[in-house]
Amino acid sequence: MVIAKMWVLLAHTSPSSMKNFLRRIKLIDTLLIELPISQALFVARLHNQVLPGKAGGIIPANEKFYKGEQKYIGTVTDDGFKIRRRRKMFDFNINFSVAEGTLQEQGEKLLVETEIQGFVGVLKLILPLSLAFYGFAFLISLLPEEGSSAEGFFFPFLLVHAVFFYTIAYIIMRWGVTKMKRTLEREFFFLTKE
Repeated sequence: MVIAKMWVLLAHTSPSSMKNFLRRIKLIDTLLIELPISQALFVARLHNQVLPGKAGGIIPANEKFYKGEQKYIGTVTDDGFKIRRRRKMFDFNINFSVAEGTLQEQGEKLLVETEIQGFVGVLKLILPLSLAFYGFAFLISLLPEEGSSAEGFFFPFLLVHAVFFYTIAYIIMRWGVTKMKRTLEREFFFLTKE
């Protein structure tokens, strides 16, 4: 019953209030940086660092075998970008974060406003499916079995497992947002020095 109410609540949540919720729990963060570079030069240098492809969605399994030295995958336009960190061979960094930014030239400076999201792609599929799985498992664990003296014995173990699973998922997503923010700040600064 509780899971059904949560599902109805999430289904009827407006995108802006969902974004506000994700901001409060730090799964969305913003990076605002001013750089001493022209917009055209910054776009050209960023374009050299980004392999064309889809930044969101399901990550292809063969991505580790793509040729090139680019650090990111996504799209770069004259007034913005949408990128994510590229997976490489033997890279155990589990970062699903996607950065989407806009560029505004103000005199001799460039203002880069970037929104970094941790709850993206495959996670939008896995987490609701796991919520449905746990809900179904909770219901099954509470059903009485005939001739069994261990009624509800499985429930506490399932509850601990669910809490552990969602806590680890949250920590990974939040860590990914923080790491992506620091990495992009450093990368954007180095793009002005090339």
